[in-house]
Parts: sequence; C-alpha cells; structure tokens
Amino acid sequence: MPIEQFNGVPLFYEEIGAGAPVVLVHGTTGNYAGWAFVAPLLASDFRVITYDRCGRGQSGDRATYSIGDDAVDLLAIIDSLGEPVHLVGHSYGARVAMLAAQEHANLASLVLYEPPLDAGSVSQEAVTAIEAATREQNWEAVLERFLPLATITPDEIAMFRSVPEGWEMSLDGARTVLREFYEVRDTPVDVGMLKSVSAPTLVLVGGLTTSPLFLNGLDDIVDALSATVEKLDGQRHVATAMAPDAFAAAVRSFITRSR
Repeated sequence: MPIEQFNGVPLFYEEIGAGAPVVLVHGTTGNYAGWAFVAPLLASDFRVITYDRCGRGQSGDRATYSIGDDAVDLLAIIDSLGEPVHLVGHSYGARVAMLAAQEHANLASLVLYEPPLDAGSVSQEAVTAIEAATREQNWEAVLERFLPLATITPDEIAMFRSVPEGWEMSLDGARTVLREFYEVRDTPVDVGMLKSVSAPTLVLVGGLTTSPLFLNGLDDIVDALSATVEKLDGQRHVATAMAPDAFAAAVRSFITRSR
C-alpha cells in the first residue's frame, strides 16, 4: 500500500486484482477504505485502484484547494497506468471524475453514482451550522449536520457508528466537507464540456433517492454524456456500503458491455 507523488502531492493508494484497470474515486467523507466492500468484488475480474484523495487519510494536501486540484491528481493516477481506464466515482468523487473525464480521452468507460449538483437546495441554516462546527473543529457536529443532507438515514448512520474504523474515516473526511460543499456551490458542472466526453457512461441513482442535491440538473448531465441510467433498487446514496453486491454487479455489467 504505497504512497507516491502524483502532481506534486503524496497520494496513498492500493491495488488489488488483475486485468483492465478500474479506478474508484471516493466521496466527501470517505477515503480509499470506503470501497472496502466493493473493491474485492470487482478484483475478481479487474485490477482495482483505490486511493485517498488529497486532504484525507494518508495522502498529503495543498495550502489551497479546488476541485480542479483533485481532478489533476486523478489524471496523474490515470496517466501512470498507461492504458485505458474504467473510471468510477461516487458522490463528490463523481464530480471529480466528470471533471477529469473532460480532460482525458484514455477512458474505457465512466460510471457516476449520484454526483452532488444543486448546492442551492441546501438550507442556509445547515450551511451556517456546518461552518460553525468546522471553525470549532467539531467533526462529530459536522457529520451530524452533513450526513442527513446526503440522505443518509439514521439507521445507516448508526451502522457506520458501529464500526469504529469506518466512523474514524468519516471524522477524518469531515475536515473537508465545507471546502467541497463550496466547490459544488461555486463550480457548477460545465454541461457543454461534458459533451466532449466520448467514453461510454453509466449514471447510477438510488431507487429511493429523492434529494434535489443529487437530482436537480442530472437529466442535463445524462443528455450531455449520452449516458445510460440505472436505478439501484431500495438504495439511496450509500449503496457502496449498504448493497455492495448490487453496486459491483452494475459496474461489472456495464464495463463488460463497454468493451
């Protein structure tokens, strides 16, 4: 499990399996271990690469941050693999993956699972509370206000809390919640640029997802990418943890069809 310099920043990553490379990009409160249930299921057929995005886990960070920095890091990882890559992004990681896809022609396929789109749907009260908790470095309070915004249910939160290592991962990721929210708010998706992406694209949506944060504007992205849309029955925003078999099966099936 090495740490290497990509784009001038030390990034921690892990590879398992063999075959065509699949790069998994985690969301806001995650790190590479957020793919712990999905990655082994895909590794039976593919070379699976997971990593800690900048600013969390064992990776380094920059003095300033933008989503473009995350995309450049991801592009450096993709370039290091030297062959077409299947790219999978969850939540904010899907935003990073979309931005990278606009700049990279060497993608074999692209899978996006519920990228956050409509930051304006988040109440100012919630934003103010997260800002205050971040200033106080009260990461528990950040998660208490943020996770419900991502439509993560009390039962799902309780499950995450029951696994100390997983909750520590979320607390670590809480340090970057506010900066990533600001990027979603201030850096809208360039739908016109997405039309340049030629890779076959799958958009995954939880069958129970109703939040405008993930749904407002999604049809425009689907149209721009000429994407296939698939619903994950009975799921919301964290099927990667709650239904990893179904999630991995959807990704594997799409990659196989895209070859």
